[in-house]
Amino acid sequence: ESLGSSSHSVVARRDEREMHITCASSDPFVLRDNVAALLDMPPSRVRVHVEPGPCPIAGRMLFPMLMAGHAALLARVSAGQVRLVYTQKECLAYTPKRPPCEARYRSALDADGNLAAMEVELDFDAGAYPVFSAEVVERALLAACGGYRCDHVRVRARLLASSRPPSGTFSGCGEPQVFFALERH
Repeated sequence: ESLGSSSHSVVARRDEREMHITCASSDPFVLRDNVAALLDMPPSRVRVHVEPGPCPIAGRMLFPMLMAGHAALLARVSAGQVRLVYTQKECLAYTPKRPPCEARYRSALDADGNLAAMEVELDFDAGAYPVFSAEVVERALLAACGGYRCDHVRVRARLLASSRPPSGTFSGCGEPQVFFALERH
């Protein structure tokens, strides 16, 4: 587990007509639409102000929507500005994690020692809700052989539901788990 490059925080304030949300998000339009639906407001009355950040994906897709929803509800009820900030300990405990993956590799070499065939089985734990999990598995499937040339490849991947919190997308999106397993093979 590691911490993101920026804190998880959101500010919500309501004026006479609009709800304003300020946070780090890689998809402000989806965030706007979700907050608007939660508040039963037209999306045109929700303004998302994106904080610049060095990392476009790590933890910035699903979780800002959850925090923004909480902050927007509080701002609507209090008619003031609400700021939610997670400490590092809270970020580690409550924010989405990279989906766990169990990877099994079998490889065959030809007479010259070159990689001739590879069989890969990948099991990803999506958590209770498969949010962005299909994208993670798709990227892992494409990366299963890494940078190695192999003419005969079979890759099977499964996305498994569990009672764990939903997994998130991070830089590499499924590739780090597969590359680690491949290089340890």
